[in-house]
Amino acid sequence: MKKTGLLLGSGALFLVVLYFVQFVLPYEFEHILQVVAVILIVITLALSGTLVSGDRMRANQAIDPTSRDRGMVNSWSIILFSLPVYMVLIILYLWG
Repeated sequence: MKKTGLLLGSGALFLVVLYFVQFVLPYEFEHILQVVAVILIVITLALSGTLVSGDRMRANQAIDPTSRDRGMVNSWSIILFSLPVYMVLIILYLWG
């Protein structure tokens, strides 16, 4: 529970930093959030092992059975970190 709150809080802090970065960059806040969301999705897919083929996934599982669990924990951590970004994107899309 502590880790979940810490990840959500750090994601919200990251969102605040991105809000202030928009004043320095010549891009809109929504565009910055979209780019960050895509980057976080790609990182999540890479850490979970989804981007590799099935043969490699089975070979990696046979060699090190704990690597899959570690990858899923890392993926969920990135998802929790990026949840505030996705929520703000949805709010901007619906009411923006």
